[in-house]
Amino acid sequence: PEPSEETAPADTPTSSLPIELDPDRSGTISVDEFKALRRARAFGNDADGDGALSLDEFRVLLPSHVPKMMHSRIFRRIDQDGSGAIDGAEFDAPPVRAFDQADADGDGELVGAEIDALRTDAN
Repeated sequence: PEPSEETAPADTPTSSLPIELDPDRSGTISVDEFKALRRARAFGNDADGDGALSLDEFRVLLPSHVPKMMHSRIFRRIDQDGSGAIDGAEFDAPPVRAFDQADADGDGELVGAEIDALRTDAN
């Protein structure tokens, strides 16, 4: 049977994670689930539907505390090929590094304290 919140060990989350974070209900967040969620949220801002983010489309993703003068700099850093647009692969690179840093045991999935660490780093 599937583990429940009552029977699962304290350090093992159950499928109580939001469905958008854990669509397979495994109780963990895989790197593929992480990338898919971020991509869906970001590319929901792809106003022209070309599959890439322009600087204007990208700006709305940045937290309000990031100074506007930094927007272009951050954009250029992510736009690795200098095309003036951020495609999916370019968009995935920085968060995969963040995911890898949070994945303390290196098993390719975030669980418990690793999820908490990623949330803390994102704020």
